Amino acid sequence: LTGGLVPRLPLPKEPPPADAEALWKELHAALHKGRGDAFVGCGVRVYDEWSEPDGHAHDELEQAGLIAGHAYSLLEAHDVKDPPVRLLKVRNPHGWGEWKGRYCDASSEWTPALKDKVKLEDAEDGSFFMDLADFCSYFKYCRIVDPRNFANGKSDIRLLGAAATWVSRQTAGGKQGAATFGFNPTFELVPQASGRALITLYQPDVRHTITYPSEKGLGEPFMGVWLYLAEKGKELKEVASLERGWGMGLGSRFAHCALDVEVGKTYTIVASAERP
Repeated sequence: LTGGLVPRLPLPKEPPPADAEALWKELHAALHKGRGDAFVGCGVRVYDEWSEPDGHAHDELEQAGLIAGHAYSLLEAHDVKDPPVRLLKVRNPHGWGEWKGRYCDASSEWTPALKDKVKLEDAEDGSFFMDLADFCSYFKYCRIVDPRNFANGKSDIRLLGAAATWVSRQTAGGKQGAATFGFNPTFELVPQASGRALITLYQPDVRHTITYPSEKGLGEPFMGVWLYLAEKGKELKEVASLERGWGMGLGSRFAHCALDVEVGKTYTIVASAERP
């Protein structure tokens, strides 16, 4: 929806204390009042025999007030000291259908002071609160679009783009490990200065065309992006990668990865679909 860089933040179902602390800091930084320029979306953890065996079944989600396969947004993060609880304000963009567990609008956990602290409104408006533990249990990941990546006033930004196509038996080499992997579209990145490189792979949305894969029973295209360091006289060395879709049950038209690059070195970017 934004066209921005959208890193994916996985949510462990039962994060250890150290992981929970790191996760909270990242979400709080994105949502904290005065700094909250980021857009944060989240996806429900749905049971799948292969990719999400510890997910929640559809009827279980329905009883909890959540919708399987539905997109939600995060609006606020509150670190309350008395009583000690970390609360996230979640919203169903449809404006109806709310969480029914702890800290739902009608929950007994709410005290007058806590309600005032987070400005709770007991209304059927699609917005609701969850504590961090329940959020991680019921949501699988967050996606964060943060304009500050490009607008911090300190970085010298260069934006480059390129396009290619996957053509069966010609330029579609399949995922890494396939004998034809080298036939995939390949690009060279030659940094003019050392710094952070953010690589994003997009595939155009074809939902409103007659060639939409789902209409042919093919599902969404699974994609991945790999970065290699190319040094003279040496084999390509993988330095970063991000697979999107394989082993997850769903594909995506988007993949993103980042790494620190060095001036004077050449990097090779390979964009891959699942099958040749």
